[in-house]
Amino acid sequence: MDAIECQYYTVTEVATVLGVSYQTVMEWCRDGKLAAIKIGAGRNGAYRIRKDADIFKVGCNDSAR
Repeated sequence: MDAIECQYYTVTEVATVLGVSYQTVMEWCRDGKLAAIKIGAGRNGAYRIRKDADIFKVGCNDSAR
């Protein structure tokens, strides 16, 4: 495991911790609600969420979820 992998969560990891769907986390990444980077281009790109981001606040104002 390299240093970059140690500094970021995957979308699946965040979804599991927060108890939401993979698609919800992807939407939050696309909308800029999570401090995420996109690896790769187009639909095949993957997001990584910074481990120092406050992932527990992101869904607080999303009453639809």
